Amino acid sequence: NNVFATPNQIVGIRYYNGTLASGWSDFQPRLLTDNSKFLNSAVLILPYKGYLVSLNTTEGAVNNAGNVNFYNRARWSQLGTPFYRNDNLPPGATPDIDAWVTDIPGKGGFTDADTNEKIVTAQIVQDTLIVGFQFSTWRLRFTGNYIQPFIWERINTQFGAEGTFTSVALDDRMLEISRRGIVGATFNDVDRIDLQIPDFVEQFENATNTKGINRIQGIRDYEKRLVYWI
Repeated sequence: NNVFATPNQIVGIRYYNGTLASGWSDFQPRLLTDNSKFLNSAVLILPYKGYLVSLNTTEGAVNNAGNVNFYNRARWSQLGTPFYRNDNLPPGATPDIDAWVTDIPGKGGFTDADTNEKIVTAQIVQDTLIVGFQFSTWRLRFTGNYIQPFIWERINTQFGAEGTFTSVALDDRMLEISRRGIVGATFNDVDRIDLQIPDFVEQFENATNTKGINRIQGIRDYEKRLVYWI
């Protein structure tokens, strides 16, 4: 929910450890071996190609001092376990304190997209991670190089996404809602799918509800072969 650095929720990322007794565990891996920087929050986290990838990250000290939001950043763990501590782990998980650090080759890493737009949403389609920024769509391509396993490639410079949960993954594309239309994004191109109702997207925002488009949630109905947004 991108909520962190508050008295009730200091750490922004949590995982369910599989037990009713302790419930959810905080997830705050260190990013440098000198313990000066930690992953304190991320808008999106997805497993991809054996890595755990976090998008639009906030990084700083363990107590949230000096937090910086890297809104165009993809950061990933090592290939293998992303867990960094030995307590409250899910069943069968193994820890590695250096799973996310970037100053040990072959462990964690990051890459920043060449844009000043924010990462908003993402889906994995046909084994490709498609990422919707505010006004553009990119893919995070796997290189096979374990020193730099991912690189950014821009797909489209006109259409992006405005709400994190507007995206819906289909078999061959990701649907997302932007200020400029409802679009379908493949790993090669992005096109509007609402040309029969081109002005409908304007109804999501008005003078009394300027964040309407940010609150949209999408879901796929497999039985009826439909996508619903609310």
